[in-house]
Amino acid sequence: MDPVVLDLVAWMKEQGYAAGTVGPVACTAARLSCWLARQSLCVQDLVGAVLSRFAASQARGPHRRPSSARRVVTARKFFVATSLLAPPSPPPPLNPAKPQRPSVWTEIFNYYTHEHRHCRIGLHTPASVHYGTATEVRAQRQVTLDGAYAAHPERFSYRRPAPPKLPNAAWINAPSKEALRQSA
Repeated sequence: MDPVVLDLVAWMKEQGYAAGTVGPVACTAARLSCWLARQSLCVQDLVGAVLSRFAASQARGPHRRPSSARRVVTARKFFVATSLLAPPSPPPPLNPAKPQRPSVWTEIFNYYTHEHRHCRIGLHTPASVHYGTATEVRAQRQVTLDGAYAAHPERFSYRRPAPPKLPNAAWINAPSKEALRQSA
């Protein structure tokens, strides 16, 4: 018999378990030892999922709850008490702190500001116009269009292509001409 099982029997007697309980738990521990060897596992690998797999493998019939489940719990107590197994870790909190996802409004604002190209500002993004990179982007677009025109002038029927012009000012609600004159 496995020396660990013999230690389990001695420990259970010291703890005051009834003789009728010691025998079945020792048999279950012996089966657990054989099962661990077949699975290429050791006592340190005994975690909840492994114990559940073992208990399920000991079930007799499809509808019967495995009788060895309670016995495995007793054997686990022995392993923890003799430091063969670390005590179980506390369960995770019910609502673990999740990394905060940006709100929907933040996502919409970022899309509108940095990705969406507006026709009234020369198909640039508001961020490009605000940070002053729109003129560089427009110049690069002109280089690209010139290359396309040089390669296939027949595709452009009337004139040489040009990117949309940047407006002098862009307004959501333009002030009246009188208000502009007063502020100037």
